[in-house]
Amino acid sequence: FNLCLGSTAEGLQNPRTEILPIIKWVGDRNQIFNIHLRNIKGGYNNFQEVYPDNGDMDFGEILVALRDVGYDAMVMPDHIPHHKDPASYLQGHAYAFGYIKALMHAIEMGYN
Repeated sequence: FNLCLGSTAEGLQNPRTEILPIIKWVGDRNQIFNIHLRNIKGGYNNFQEVYPDNGDMDFGEILVALRDVGYDAMVMPDHIPHHKDPASYLQGHAYAFGYIKALMHAIEMGYN
């Protein structure tokens, strides 16, 4: 299935610690075909969507967990916060893609 980390995290008491076992459980069963990377601050019924590097979940840990379960399909950002600049949608997505790509490269190179 499409594993939306933001939507999943919004239903958890402590997304930082609870998301990794979920990834492992679903990934070990080879049931993930797409990952939406969205970070949040907070948790169950009390959260705010934030930029990928500004939330409670550690996307480096998440990408390592995905690698460890053999996930090799699509990874993409999800909702990105907007600001007042008219091009904020494009800027936010460019930042998110760059951040995710840099994390993936760092993991490939052995940085943890």
